[in-house]
Amino acid sequence: MKQVMRPEMERTPGSGQWHGGPIAALIDTAGDFAVVLSVKSGVPTINFRTDYLKPAFTPVLIATATVRRVGKTIGVVDVDVTNDTGQLLALGRGTYSTKAG
Repeated sequence: MKQVMRPEMERTPGSGQWHGGPIAALIDTAGDFAVVLSVKSGVPTINFRTDYLKPAFTPVLIATATVRRVGKTIGVVDVDVTNDTGQLLALGRGTYSTKAG
C-alpha cells in the first residue's frame, strides 16, 4: 500500500518530517486490508502497535503487510513501512477480529 503524504501531515509546518499519527493509521489500514483479503469481509481492529525506527522525510511511504495468522476469531498482521528508497522507517503489528457479527 502506497501513501503520498500531504503537507498537513507534517509534524511542524515546513519541517518535511511526517507525524507519527498518519504513519500509524497507514499501518492499521494496511493490516486491516491484508486480513480482509483472507476473510472477504470488513474486520475491526482489536489492537495494534507501532515502533518508529527513523524519521520519515520523503513524501511517499510504502506499507508492506505480512499476514501471520488468520483464524476463526483473530487475524495477526506485521507491517513494514519504508520510504521510496526502501529504508525501513517503522514496524507495526495489528490484531483484527475475524469473527462475523
